[in-house]
Amino acid sequence: METFGGGKEKQSLVEQKRQEAFSRMCEELDERLQKDIQKNFEVNGRTYELTSMEDCMVAYAQQMRSEVAKLHEEIIAKDDYYEEKAIAKILELFRAYERLVSLFAELRSYYPVAGEQAAEFIPSLQDAAHHAEGLWNKVKNT
Repeated sequence: METFGGGKEKQSLVEQKRQEAFSRMCEELDERLQKDIQKNFEVNGRTYELTSMEDCMVAYAQQMRSEVAKLHEEIIAKDDYYEEKAIAKILELFRAYERLVSLFAELRSYYPVAGEQAAEFIPSLQDAAHHAEGLWNKVKNT
């Protein structure tokens, strides 16, 4: 971190350990999250084939959250306090992302006009739709 004087702000040992643990978790996730999209998704305990761009949004979010949850369990078993705290925060973020994407996909499916309006107000939804469109094109062409 830079200070107003242009120098570096000294981190405490605890903050340094937090940052290092978070970096390790991000590196591990980089390796795990480089997979292709799964061809199905789950809703209320039932598995469905991908049939639309909206399905791809949900499947992608579920797949990402699932990989983070697996790493979370591994870190808990490892008993590393700082890594556990870091991956717990990342897991909460991916759970929230999955919920947001699921609601947006449902809105786009059942209320397309409202879905487009919501995407105008929440730019990250446009990014999710654009990403899902690319995934859907890959699924259709395989």
